[in-house]
Amino acid sequence: MTVSFEEAQRHIQEYLRVDVSINTIRAETQRIGDLQAEREKQWQAASQDLPNLQQREREAVVRPKRLYGSLDGAFVPLEEGWKEEKTVCWYEAGQRYGSAELRAVNLNYYTSLEEASVFGELVWATGLHHRVDQAAELVFVCDAATWIWKIIEHYFPYAVQIVDWYHACQRLHAVSETLAEQERAPWLGAHQSRPVGRRGSRSHPNTSRDVQQASLF
Repeated sequence: MTVSFEEAQRHIQEYLRVDVSINTIRAETQRIGDLQAEREKQWQAASQDLPNLQQREREAVVRPKRLYGSLDGAFVPLEEGWKEEKTVCWYEAGQRYGSAELRAVNLNYYTSLEEASVFGELVWATGLHHRVDQAAELVFVCDAATWIWKIIEHYFPYAVQIVDWYHACQRLHAVSETLAEQERAPWLGAHQSRPVGRRGSRSHPNTSRDVQQASLF
């Protein structure tokens, strides 16, 4: 989602009852962006510093129980044309606003216009900043884009990997085509009511291999 400076000005006036000029919004956006870029640069340097990583591990006393990550990409309009903006979000699951249901809480977003390999370094650095590597369990919930899972496999091979329900359902028919014709309908019926795991269902001996061949992940 992109918001123009003009639209941001309207939102500020509507919700905060404060009049702020477009030039001020533009200048503050640039200033905060520069500060964040500098922080991320420092985190990336620390994430490649082996003595720092070893000391960090030795000093870890209380470790997070479970943390979550999600990666995604979306094309955004730039002066030079459209380009894919890649985003990682680190978060926890908890209750909020008095609700008993678990929701994503303490969300932290980081974005980049770089290629996937460079973006992976940002994912690693921001992940270390939020101590995801020290969590007892790390869970990724993402879509089925190949570049996403390559980053996760490279930096966090021990993590639980979940394809979100919406994108998993889009690929079930393609996976079912790898089965014998008489097996397709029962398989679809069973799996449309529950997601297929990262390593495939054990209900059919060929599913794990065929999922990979069908490019579900």
